[in-house]
Amino acid sequence: MSARFYLDAAGGAEVAGAHSVNSEAEFLRLALGDGPLLVHGEALCRWARRFGAGRGIPTQEVVAPTARLQRLLPRLALTDAQAALRGWPALAQADSADELAQTMLDSAALVGEPQHAAQWLLWWVGPEAQQPGAQTLMRQVGTALAGEVSGHWRGVYDGAADDGSEKAHAEGLLRRWLGLDSESLDWPRPFPAVLPDHVCRRLGEMLEHATAARGIAVYRELRERQADPQVLALAGTAAGEWLRHHPEALGRDTLREIQDHLQTELHGDLLARLPRPLPPLPPQEVPAWADWMTDAYLPYRSWNEADHAALRPHLRQFVEAFLDVYAAALNGGAHAERLIWRRSAALCGQPYVTLVAVCDGLHLHDLAILQRELARHDTGRRLTLTGQDIAFGALPTITSRAKPALFCGVAPAQTGTQPLLGFQATKEDRVGEALRGAAAGDVVFWNIAEPDVIYHKAESLDRARDEVSARLSVIARRLLGLLTALPEGLPVQLVVTTDHGRLLRASGRTATPPDGFNPEGRAAYGAWADIPAAGFRLEENMVLLGRSRYGLAEDAAALFSDETFVDTAGRGGNVICPHGGLSPEEVLLPWVTYVRDLAFRLPTLTAEGDGQAEEPGTFILTLTNPNSVPLVVERLGGPLGAQVTDWAPWTVAPQSQQRLTVALGSWPTSAALSALTLRATVRAPRSAAQDVAVTLKLKSVELYTSTADILGDLLS
Repeated sequence: MSARFYLDAAGGAEVAGAHSVNSEAEFLRLALGDGPLLVHGEALCRWARRFGAGRGIPTQEVVAPTARLQRLLPRLALTDAQAALRGWPALAQADSADELAQTMLDSAALVGEPQHAAQWLLWWVGPEAQQPGAQTLMRQVGTALAGEVSGHWRGVYDGAADDGSEKAHAEGLLRRWLGLDSESLDWPRPFPAVLPDHVCRRLGEMLEHATAARGIAVYRELRERQADPQVLALAGTAAGEWLRHHPEALGRDTLREIQDHLQTELHGDLLARLPRPLPPLPPQEVPAWADWMTDAYLPYRSWNEADHAALRPHLRQFVEAFLDVYAAALNGGAHAERLIWRRSAALCGQPYVTLVAVCDGLHLHDLAILQRELARHDTGRRLTLTGQDIAFGALPTITSRAKPALFCGVAPAQTGTQPLLGFQATKEDRVGEALRGAAAGDVVFWNIAEPDVIYHKAESLDRARDEVSARLSVIARRLLGLLTALPEGLPVQLVVTTDHGRLLRASGRTATPPDGFNPEGRAAYGAWADIPAAGFRLEENMVLLGRSRYGLAEDAAALFSDETFVDTAGRGGNVICPHGGLSPEEVLLPWVTYVRDLAFRLPTLTAEGDGQAEEPGTFILTLTNPNSVPLVVERLGGPLGAQVTDWAPWTVAPQSQQRLTVALGSWPTSAALSALTLRATVRAPRSAAQDVAVTLKLKSVELYTSTADILGDLLS
């Protein structure tokens, strides 16, 4: 039953449709009618309450918005309360100081949550704080909220004062929380709110000025300080722009150092400024192929001014080595684990829900772009890179032959008889639905048509590269969206790979396939009568592959020159970045693994050894890595670390214990040992560096032992 008498003891309340009553006579005249009455004044409300109780008429207490606001904020003056309600009418609906803050911050975050504290600080440094009456109100709200929280969060809200220092107080806390100051706050990382444009502009200008004075050292210090990813992105941009104007400081190692915090366009511009020497011939060791590709071959191969004819010896030598390794791997020999269908089959039953992003035709050069975009958009640092390597694509590298092998986990010749390893779809919404219904051990394939479709339709190589870069940024955001939407606590991993690579240049349809072979891109299929014992024959520009030796459904021919086969009608023409051949960029495919919300457990380190005091010596550094990702010891610090000579970053494999011999320039004396400390700066992939104390088990051997009084015995 709705109330008929609304009792406004304090005065000032309003009720839509109710008649205001301010005297006993007026109340008696209207009390037995049908319409609702709004009764004002404490004495008249007492009378109306008794009247209603005696006659069964429902009543309801009402409070004026100003009175309600002043009850929540007792020190807020009436004029300030009225001004606040004029500026923010929604404040009238708040029932607590927390709800008042939510209205002012336009956020549903609750006091005590890191996000609420972050938004509170950003409000004080933003334009919202400049609105008339806003600061007066928020000072009182801050005082009320400070009484509801404890610990470090109290300092966020009780920094409000009447001397106008709130903005400076908020700026100081923000700088420390974001890692801009050397004395950073031990608060939840990363910063739990997106920095607004006006803050980014101010920080960007500050970092540009600092970088102009001190160069890339600014970025390095912030990274070492584990600054927030949003700050590192701004610092990376400032460093990149600085390098544009200081080419003497630009090198491949420097670019690699900052590449995770560079936008694709800026990274591409800096990369184009680097010298691109002709790469060395491919190494004999298979594990070295990945570094050769990314550090030497691909930078030259993707260069518009490259002399591709000079790469012919490289291509021929690579093809000869690759075909021997591939054939041995097919028969279970060395490097069998690199076959891409074996990689996909091994995902089943792992302790994760696995999303496999199969980006059609993604070569290693494009992978670097996708990884930078993932790093840029993953502001919450939820993804940890746990593995990055090359896999051997199924031959020949044509979608219709290679992709079924990846999805079924078997060689191409066996795909017709094997079921899919897991759910597979091209539409993002269906992939998301499958992930939400998946359990640990399940594999979900997202069959992404890009970048292959873009390359096939492109009018020029430069246009293709621009469109692919833009599309990879979109793919990165969508991958993060799929992963972050899954329930907290669910173990999730992301694998980024492809079914085939592609030639990194435009190509002419000038090659003629063998007689009886049907061409498809840079591959052709047919029957080969005189297959040699080796199972293949290397010709001037192509290789003939026997089906049994290379696990094919039929014999094939694959080009390793820069040509493409004429089409089935014998027509020529030009194509952009075709595939199907045997160039390194077509057959060496990316296989990258990320784990969501991976906990980085600190390793244990021990230094053991003995040496002669004040002479050069060595000790054994032992690290036990309990994580499922490799750890890199970047440097040694502390007083003892200062004595270490010739240190280089040391990588320790996942879930293993490894030892390293470390050289000291001068072995400490026994007296000095007790006061020395050693610390190791350790980093997991895509994680902040951590300083870990090293347990010292060192002994010093001294030829002479000093005494307090060397002449004591002679004088006794």
